[in-house]
Amino acid sequence: MNTENNQDQVIVLDMSPNMDQNSPPDVPKSIVTKKIYILVGILAILLLVVVYIRLANRKTPAPTITETTTQNQQVSNVKEGRLYLVPASLDLKLGQSATLDIMLVASSYSLDGVDAVLSFDPAYIEVVGGKASFGDAFPSYLKNVVDKDKSRIYITGVTFEPQPTPLAGEILFATLQLKAKQVGQTTISFLVSPTGKDLSNIIQNSTSNNILGNVGEATININR
Repeated sequence: MNTENNQDQVIVLDMSPNMDQNSPPDVPKSIVTKKIYILVGILAILLLVVVYIRLANRKTPAPTITETTTQNQQVSNVKEGRLYLVPASLDLKLGQSATLDIMLVASSYSLDGVDAVLSFDPAYIEVVGGKASFGDAFPSYLKNVVDKDKSRIYITGVTFEPQPTPLAGEILFATLQLKAKQVGQTTISFLVSPTGKDLSNIIQNSTSNNILGNVGEATININR
């Protein structure tokens, strides 16, 4: 008998997982880390730019004007305009009249206008005629009011010229005619505020800056 030697065929199966040829290769961690560093650097630069812009746009606070009623009081040491009264002292008898000039010093600036707001005691002093007479500081005066109820005098002079002539020296802004009503001592003084809004101010042409830096008052002694 012919004996056939049937050899067993061994099939070896590859059990390792098949790699998808289309899947992307793994990205090295060093590349990811480098991208993160770049992104953080960009954000840091943007933050520095924002901080720089904010600091550059920060405005310096305007000089403060302190309310005062003291004669020749310095309102601000960086502003050159001045309002004061002449004479600074008056001696009157009861019923006697006298003039008080409101003087302006603009330090050769061009001005758009001036507001003079003064405080007085109507029990001691009467403003004859209930208003001031104007000086030659401005071509137009928009306000001329004596308010006895509020003990205030309001005078506003303006110019509408786009480039007015600079004002040099001492200039007569307005004149008050006063009459003594009661024996005693009283004062007439300018009212000022940190902004100058609604109170005494000297407004520079074009800039709208308040350059009022010094004010003075007048003392009035009334005797029989």
